[in-house]
Amino acid sequence: MKVGDAYKLEKITLAEWLKFAASIKPSSELISGRINYLASALPKAVESEVTKLQSTVLDHPVLRLLKTALTRRAEAVSKSLST
Repeated sequence: MKVGDAYKLEKITLAEWLKFAASIKPSSELISGRINYLASALPKAVESEVTKLQSTVLDHPVLRLLKTALTRRAEAVSKSLST
């Protein structure tokens, strides 16, 4: 999926989301607020799901890797919104 001019997740920044917002016409504040909310909520949601999965037969080392990667990405997105 393309957001703004970027396809790769690591290239999708606030600027790309704002380009996307301009193309579909909601307010930039609405888009920024929603992205910030999702980035803030993601680490807790991931933690909860990983904990549930680890208590089942689905416990696997990749869960910790996913948790770390998703949490770091959410933190990076939150940081990019504040600059």
